[in-house]
Amino acid sequence: MGSVRPKPTKRRVFALAWQGSTEPIGERFGELTNWLSARTGLAITPRMALSYVELERMVRTGQAHMAWLPPLVYLRLEREGQVAHLVKSERAGHPSFHSAIIVRADSRIRTLETLKGARAAWVEVKLTALGLGAQ
Repeated sequence: MGSVRPKPTKRRVFALAWQGSTEPIGERFGELTNWLSARTGLAITPRMALSYVELERMVRTGQAHMAWLPPLVYLRLEREGQVAHLVKSERAGHPSFHSAIIVRADSRIRTLETLKGARAAWVEVKLTALGLGAQ
């Protein structure tokens, strides 16, 4: 006979920024929070923030007890003593962040050398323009 885990009693919210999928809470995120709930004994509820600004606010105000944070939001909150990491990406024993630079097929940029002096911007879609929320 296998062991029976007690029903989760403490409710916690795990938040992350909406990734533009058609589902408000993605299936994989729901699977992750269910898996965490089963292993921790906590009732972990997934919650989606519509922007990084909202995600940061949720952490600051205690509306989110855990969050998957983008690097700049994490650094700001960590410097203020608001958060501590539980899991981080490491490669060869060093923390890291991975990203990709994608250019149009007709771009002059083809190598790192031709990237020198170029400008880049990381933007967030205005969800109000999509009719999905106010910011």
